[in-house]
Amino acid sequence: MAMTTKDFQELLWAVEHLYYWQCDANGNILETNAPRNIRQGIHSLFIQSDFPQKVEIYSKDADTPYALGMYMGLEWFVVIEKKNGNLEQMHLLGPVFFSPVDEEQLEDFLREYEGQGMAFHSRHLLIRSLKELPVIFQKYFTQYALMLDFVINHRHLSYEDVNFHVKDPVDENKETRPRLYRESRIFLAEMLGRLAMGDLSVLQDKKMKQGMNYAMLPTNAAAITKPGRTLKDAALIFTAKCADAAVSGGMSPEIADALADSYMGQIEKDLSGVEVMRLMGRIYEDYLRRMHAIKEEAGKYSEKTQACMDYIDLHIKEKINVTNIAQTSGYSVYYLSRQFYRETGEHLPAYIRRKKIEYAAMLLRTTDLEVAQIAEDLSFCSASHFSDCFHKTMGCSPSAYRARIE
Repeated sequence: MAMTTKDFQELLWAVEHLYYWQCDANGNILETNAPRNIRQGIHSLFIQSDFPQKVEIYSKDADTPYALGMYMGLEWFVVIEKKNGNLEQMHLLGPVFFSPVDEEQLEDFLREYEGQGMAFHSRHLLIRSLKELPVIFQKYFTQYALMLDFVINHRHLSYEDVNFHVKDPVDENKETRPRLYRESRIFLAEMLGRLAMGDLSVLQDKKMKQGMNYAMLPTNAAAITKPGRTLKDAALIFTAKCADAAVSGGMSPEIADALADSYMGQIEKDLSGVEVMRLMGRIYEDYLRRMHAIKEEAGKYSEKTQACMDYIDLHIKEKINVTNIAQTSGYSVYYLSRQFYRETGEHLPAYIRRKKIEYAAMLLRTTDLEVAQIAEDLSFCSASHFSDCFHKTMGCSPSAYRARIE
């Protein structure tokens, strides 16, 4: 299932005040997720900087993403969409700052451009809008532009393919970097703390979801030049931190580390930047929901019953039956089944099926995998059997469930 610009805007939801603009060849807005009250001021900056003309000239000989920058590290990215060799539409991302700025600097910024003949309809509203723009390292911002290009032009580009027109190059290794490190660590510490507690409300907290994308290690200071490597390294580090947070919250190290190993293998596959970002969201949600279940069940079950549950979690994608679990635990099928039902009120086969369906629901929410592929990944004998089981547990078909949450 190919991604659309709507899907891309859903990804941007995690980064507060990062805006997408679909414009015609003259720079007129066709669609944007920018709020109406700030749309005019920010778009006016783009127009009065003669950026549409620069894009038109650039597009005559090139079609790769184009960074357009102003003073103080304010930058847009433009993804070119052509038809029959001519500029059809421009897809804008931004603007963002590469380092924090205060209100006095923004006043100077606007005075500089007013001195060049620009006029702004509502100066105070524009300054307030600029103050809310995200601070993102250029290399990370470029990753978002490459993702958008993948959605629009269906190709895999690298950092080296991007072109820049920037008035005031920014040194991202200067003294502002420690502040970004500190703020990144604060965001991440709160996200991981809530993971350790199994706090599902974090999934509705925009501020926390933004933390996943905020100056995450490694930064530009690592000087990593291999295309796509920075984002994959960030995903690997994030996965390890999720595993550590889960262990600190009570998950067994065997399950936490086995999950991390499995996800790290997926990260190293040939994934686009969009796919890596989606996978990071899935990793966090998987650990979070498992921790929520652990907290809910803490102290309720005997050691042998908890061991059964851990085994099922660890082998959720495999074909699991009661005989497998009994052989691993050292108990007879009869004894284990009776003990499990006595403590949980649920027969083991039904529990296994429910856990698989819950995992499938998570995949339907967080991936574009086809229903048949999910059925195969979770070792159901057929897609139709999977759909029947899903309907019995969730009250609707897998396709209807995905449509409902979209």
